[in-house]
Amino acid sequence: LVYSISCGTGYEEPDSAIEAGRQFIHAIYNGNFKRANQLIVLDDDNRQKLENEVEKDFRSRNSFTKDSLSKASIQISRITTIDSTTTVMAFTNAYHNSEAVLTVQKENGLWRIRIEKIK
Repeated sequence: LVYSISCGTGYEEPDSAIEAGRQFIHAIYNGNFKRANQLIVLDDDNRQKLENEVEKDFRSRNSFTKDSLSKASIQISRITTIDSTTTVMAFTNAYHNSEAVLTVQKENGLWRIRIEKIK
């Protein structure tokens, strides 16, 4: 088990693409954007998608809707392993039932998320 203590986070680093995806999905639907940001590929496009498409949408919702999103079941509709360092995950949140797609990549030994399509 590896922890992100060096960054002061205290979070356990995901040990697989699926675990990275799970942690990211859990973070965004629980409003933990600090954690979600730690899990993404750090480039401008990805940061903008997280801030402008995901975080802004979540924060604009009322408490009831936020609670509903966090409690709704997540259905993984597709997991495609491209190679040993790249996996594509498609999922829906049962509350709003719109498919989202993430690419999970291993970079410098760490699994990180690239947001492809999210809503």
